[in-house]
Amino acid sequence: MLNFNGQQIIDYQSPMVDSSRWRIFQLRPNDIIISTPPKSGTTWTQMICALLIFRSAKLDQPLGTISPWLDQKVQSVEQVLAQYEAQTHRRFIKTHTPFDGIPYFDNVSYIFVGRNPLDQFFSLYNHYKNSDRAAVEASLGQKLDIPFSGGPDKSFQQEIVKNTVWHHFETFWRAKTLPNVILLHYSDLKSNLAKQISKLAHFLQIDITMEICDWLSTFASFDYMKENASDLVPNSVQNFWQSDHSFFHSGQDGFGRDFLSVESIQFYDSVKKRYPLDMVQWLEYGKLTNQ
Repeated sequence: MLNFNGQQIIDYQSPMVDSSRWRIFQLRPNDIIISTPPKSGTTWTQMICALLIFRSAKLDQPLGTISPWLDQKVQSVEQVLAQYEAQTHRRFIKTHTPFDGIPYFDNVSYIFVGRNPLDQFFSLYNHYKNSDRAAVEASLGQKLDIPFSGGPDKSFQQEIVKNTVWHHFETFWRAKTLPNVILLHYSDLKSNLAKQISKLAHFLQIDITMEICDWLSTFASFDYMKENASDLVPNSVQNFWQSDHSFFHSGQDGFGRDFLSVESIQFYDSVKKRYPLDMVQWLEYGKLTNQ
C-alpha cells in the first residue's frame, strides 16, 4: 500500500489511533479523504462536504456516523469498515493521519485543513478540558495518560517538540501541486465561508452556483453548528464530552498567542524557523494564492 511519495504507508499508533486500518480499507473512485490535525476544522469540513453532497442541512444520521473517524479505535475496525461499505453516496472519510500514512490514488480527493498552530493548541487544550475522561477510557478499554497535565505552557512546548502538527502539514505541503489535493485554511473559511465552499465544490467537481453556496454557508456557520452540536460533534453517542456545545469552543483566531507565555511564544518562533517561510506563512495565515 503506497502513499503519495510512492513509498509504503507509515503506520501511526497511539491509545486512540491505529492507522494500519488504511491497509485494509477499500477506497472507491471519487472518495474524499479529510485529513487534518485535531482542532483545525475537521468537523467543519465534514459538514461542508455533507452539505455539498446531500444539498440538505438535515442529515439522516449524525455526522460522525456518516463520516466516522476511520482509524479511531473506539469502534472496531469491522464496525467502521461496515459503515463505510454500506454507503452508496459519495463517501467523505475523516482521519487525523498525516498524508504519508494514507494510501494514494489519483482518483481519490484529499483535503487538508490548516490552522495557526497557536490557535490550534488553544482549541486543543480546551477540547481536552471538555472531555469526559472516564467515558473515553471506558470506550477504549484502557487507562490514558492525563493530557496537558503540566499546564498550557509546558504542554504546548511538549506538543511542539513532538512535531505532530508541523509534520502533518509538511506531508501535504510537499503534495500541494497534485491535482487531487487541496489545502484549505481555517482563517480563510472564517473570512469568506461561501467562497471557500465554492472553491471546495469546484475541486470536488460538484456543479453548484454561488447562490447555493451562500445558502449552504448558513448551515456550516459556527453558530448553526454549535446550536446543533448533538448531531454534529464526533463521539457524542459515547458521551465523550462534558458539553457537546462546548466542543465548538469559540471558533476564533488569535487567542493562542495571548493564551501562552512570552517564553512559549519565543520557543515557537525559534522552532518555525526550521521550515520554509512560505510554508510557515500559509500555516499561520492561510491564503494560498495558487489554488
